[in-house]
Amino acid sequence: MGGNLFFVLCVMWDISYISAVINNLKTTIMARPIAPTPTLKGIEALRFMEKMDNVQPVSKERKEEMKRNYELAKSRATFPL
Repeated sequence: MGGNLFFVLCVMWDISYISAVINNLKTTIMARPIAPTPTLKGIEALRFMEKMDNVQPVSKERKEEMKRNYELAKSRATFPL
């Protein structure tokens, strides 16, 4: 009987230890919360609205350059894109 109780206590300790390790991993691995986006006020808000009203289209050459750069990065990546 004493051996079984010791075994049960060891298993319970292992489970609680593993649970503590997992909880620690969750707090260290999980992403940080996203902070609220600051509200633009005053001159910054006016400057932003002006830029939004005068958006310049991207040239065809720039789009091709961006696509080449993407393909180069994709070919060198060691993870799926």
